[in-house]
Amino acid sequence: MKSFDPLLTQTITDARRLLLTSHVHPDGDAAGSVIGLARSLRQIGKMIDIAWSTSVEGRFDFLFQGEPVLTPETIRPPYDAVIILDIGSEDRTGFQDIIRELGCPIINIDHHATNEGFCRIDHVDMTASSTCEIVLHLIRTAGWPLDIPVAEALYTGLVTDSRHFQNAGVTQETFEAAAVLKSTGLNTEPIIQVLVQGRSETDLRVLGFALSHFESVADGRIACAMLSQPDLELLGANHRHVWTAGVFSYLISLAQAIVSVTLVEAENGRVYCEFRSKNGFDVSEIATEFGGGGHRAASGCSQEIPISEFRDAVLNRLLPRIEAFTGASDRS
Repeated sequence: MKSFDPLLTQTITDARRLLLTSHVHPDGDAAGSVIGLARSLRQIGKMIDIAWSTSVEGRFDFLFQGEPVLTPETIRPPYDAVIILDIGSEDRTGFQDIIRELGCPIINIDHHATNEGFCRIDHVDMTASSTCEIVLHLIRTAGWPLDIPVAEALYTGLVTDSRHFQNAGVTQETFEAAAVLKSTGLNTEPIIQVLVQGRSETDLRVLGFALSHFESVADGRIACAMLSQPDLELLGANHRHVWTAGVFSYLISLAQAIVSVTLVEAENGRVYCEFRSKNGFDVSEIATEFGGGGHRAASGCSQEIPISEFRDAVLNRLLPRIEAFTGASDRS
């Protein structure tokens, strides 16, 4: 893996109070990397605050037991440094202006190919399967504590961002990282039960709706699903249930699909679009064109336009690329 700039480790070592955050609507890698690093740094005497501008998915609640999470309005400066994890652009925090006003060094640790290099200290390693894999490497390099609670958080991000070790971004180092986390005495079974076998009835109804209403485009090479606010209201769901239901992974599992597109209308009218791909098709490029970003095989974006209009715009950009696509080795 990529080595760390000594300035990064020195800045953290010298800091007394740090603020840790990640992107809006944190997934397993965002939640795991923040909580894992926080748990390790607290054991060496650091005062750590965690802040998010949006709520955390319910299935990751187990990581936050007894963990106070601040909103941007309730953060308590001064801080000696801010660490932003699993983000490729600062606006993805949802409170970048407040972060800049803190007037302290900002560190970015990430693995996304679309990272914009927006901080004073950037560590972006696109060879890593997840930000949690990078954080583990940082903890071991610096000699910081690695115990079961730290491993629990990092393993959660490792397993979710690698799609349970299924995507092509998984390397030998990914499995070695899992082995290191397991060697702490971590019992991984409860984590998998929560992530895979802990879906709610609402999650399953949302999944059923998406799978029974998706459309097959370009001879099945694109699987596209739309879930509007009226759809979600009928199901007694909110837009975050689409993430916890596992819709994205199921759509891309269609045998002939190269790309899946899922559009979800949130309660405030904003529409989120999630892409998944296989066979080497790069969805990060099209996500970036719509103001988002992510991995080659898993990216997302959002717009404040009607959901059907967003669908048409996305497919208009996507169809010519699908027609020209001949396939390549996949690398997330």
